[in-house]
Amino acid sequence: MSAKVHLATEDDVPSLSVIGIECLRAMYRGIVPGGILDENSPNRATVIVVDALTGKHLCFMNCEIEDGKDDTVHLEDVHVLPHAQGRGIGKFFMQHLCEWSRAKGLKRLTLHVLVENKRAIRFYEGHGWTCDGPLDGPTIRGQVVKGLSYSFALEQ
Repeated sequence: MSAKVHLATEDDVPSLSVIGIECLRAMYRGIVPGGILDENSPNRATVIVVDALTGKHLCFMNCEIEDGKDDTVHLEDVHVLPHAQGRGIGKFFMQHLCEWSRAKGLKRLTLHVLVENKRAIRFYEGHGWTCDGPLDGPTIRGQVVKGLSYSFALEQ
């Protein structure tokens, strides 16, 4: 076999996504529910924002309709590159999420945020999210962290 090896760059992002999805499907098919492995699941969305002028990726967001809560979508990840923060991308994301959620007949959004993430908390609270209280001992890599649960009621 002949192949070339290089460190991943921004140009590799689309290929990395495809490889990641295909590998997860192959490894976990029959182990986890199929919908989790289906990138086109109607209950899941991943949004990527790309700068229209430069074509560079700025951020992404994952969200999913919560199991057992047919009226609620949960934000799993919101990642905006540091140099792109403060440019209205978070607001743009939230507008997209609200539109997607309303189109599915959903009524509520939820998310979890670390207590120390003051900038994100200010953003969420400044855009109408309500703190529902602390999370019960979430962990990241075995370390207990302090988190908060937030929700946002969608106007229909």
